[in-house]
Amino acid sequence: MFSGPTLADRNLSPNDALAPPSPPLAQEPPRAHLPKNDNGELPEFIDQARSVNRPPPVIRNRAPNDAIEPLNLAVDATEEASAIPVDARQPTSPIADPRTVVAVAIPDSQLWGEEEEQVYILQQLPGKPANRHGKKRTVLVLWIIAIVAVAAISVGVTCGLGKCSGDDDRAAEMLALINNITLSDQTLQYPALGTMTPEEEALAWLIKNDPLQLDVSTDAERIQQRYALLTLLFHLTEGSQMELPRDWLENNHECTWGRITCAANNIVDSIDLALKNLQGRIPDDLGLLTALTSLDLNYNSLNGTIPSSLGQLTALQTLVLGSNLFYGTIPSSLGLLIALTSLDLSYNELNGTIPNDLGLLTELTYLGLSLNALNGTIPSSLGLLTALTFFGLV
Repeated sequence: MFSGPTLADRNLSPNDALAPPSPPLAQEPPRAHLPKNDNGELPEFIDQARSVNRPPPVIRNRAPNDAIEPLNLAVDATEEASAIPVDARQPTSPIADPRTVVAVAIPDSQLWGEEEEQVYILQQLPGKPANRHGKKRTVLVLWIIAIVAVAAISVGVTCGLGKCSGDDDRAAEMLALINNITLSDQTLQYPALGTMTPEEEALAWLIKNDPLQLDVSTDAERIQQRYALLTLLFHLTEGSQMELPRDWLENNHECTWGRITCAANNIVDSIDLALKNLQGRIPDDLGLLTALTSLDLNYNSLNGTIPSSLGQLTALQTLVLGSNLFYGTIPSSLGLLIALTSLDLSYNELNGTIPNDLGLLTELTYLGLSLNALNGTIPSSLGLLTALTFFGLV
């Protein structure tokens, strides 16, 4: 049974018994053992240590010839601190407590004359973390942030040019696909050498900017369809008055782009860009849209020749290219459009003769060739167009 002193023995009240006894203060060495200056007074920093109930430093002497490297650090008089001695022969040796932050070299003239010198380490108390390396850490962190930022910018610029390691293969695959299907005479380059052609602009957009980032191995037909539309877009943006729909090139299916319609299988079957103040020429690669049934580019300022690649649009039923600035001859390949019911080439600057192949368009009901510079005789093959209800030639 516990037989310690009772409350009565200690002359305490019941409430006082709840508070634990205060720990005893550390014993201070006799003042006679402490170094004094010429006036017989203790150094100021030792008095500071004593004022916060911390044991004063224990003095450790050194031989006069021992080298010592003073640590020139300031002491914050407002901090609670205790003095801890350090071996004078190893003034820079690590201290067990990592919170040690201040070292002061006491010149011998302030303590014992010219024969001895003391080094003290003032240890910061818990609750006030040391900041000995704060500035160095801050600089290091800033350097790391700068390096990471530069690296990120470099990667972003590189990827923006289509040169990321992951993009290289896709770019090569896309380039091979487009060069394999293109109907133009040129061999496309990526990145383009010099000024990009409209075809190369379309290719670059598919590789770098297309938000859908279609896979060449699984979406070849979609890529072909988007590429054909893009060549038309970039060929028709030569004039300052162009009025292409604003939603082209947006993050959605091309079947939702303005003035374009698709069949149930999401294949483009109609393009209507009449009365849009367009300039430029019809690209050869428009012939890649082989499911197209209607193409209306009426009342614009398109120029150049009518590409023979339009003969590949064998599903075409309506072809309206009137009231533009087309020149050259009527391509005989139009005779391949055997499903055509309406052909309007009037109000242009076409010349040459009417090709015999137009007589193969036996489904034709409308044929407009007026107000051009055509010459020669009317081919007898046109007599086979028994479904024809309108024929404009004057």
